Amino acid sequence: PVSPIESGTQLFIYASVSDNVGVASVEVFGSQTIASGPNAGQSFVGPVYNLNYNASTGLYSNDFSVGFTGSLVLNITAKDAAGNAVSTTSTVLVQDTTAPAFGVVTTVSSTYKAGESISFSQSITDVVGVKQANVTFNGVVYEMTLDPVGSYAANTSLPTLPGIYYYSISVVDYDGNANATSSYDVVVTNADAALIVLTVQPLFVVAGDAVIVSAHVEDAYGN
Repeated sequence: PVSPIESGTQLFIYASVSDNVGVASVEVFGSQTIASGPNAGQSFVGPVYNLNYNASTGLYSNDFSVGFTGSLVLNITAKDAAGNAVSTTSTVLVQDTTAPAFGVVTTVSSTYKAGESISFSQSITDVVGVKQANVTFNGVVYEMTLDPVGSYAANTSLPTLPGIYYYSISVVDYDGNANATSSYDVVVTNADAALIVLTVQPLFVVAGDAVIVSAHVEDAYGN
């Protein structure tokens, strides 16, 4: 087999086997200690696959998908019709150089009122696993966590001052492969219309008398 091979792809195995009384079977199974990801350090033995004879090539072959990174030891055993067996091994390095992938990027609603809460959510997939996902909003980095529907999410409050603010989402997997979205804008408007309070002094006057009218204006934050 070709080595190294990318995690998440198909591994093709070919073996040339001959016997004077005839080959009865050729089988292969893999054993591996996981190199990276949430299960790093764990060892396992995979299922047994039959290698099928191809008359056009004269080879025994099969393929299966590989997911975990690390050295994958392939154990191949051939048996003849008399029950004699011979085994050999071959090692394939499984690596991960592929960045995490974003699902359809769904931007948040573009216009909010100042001071409101805002939620960011993004679907992210990776063969080995997502190590960390962040959203950067208004220069502050917030860690995203996996929610019940399988997306990464974070919540925060909007600034109290109106304006245009920007956010982007970044992610890194367990092998250090990174990816990031473009930058998107969020328009923050005044929370409420200004409050104008008029005061007239004195309250009771005779026609023709002078009065004093004063105005007090407050925004939604008491300024």
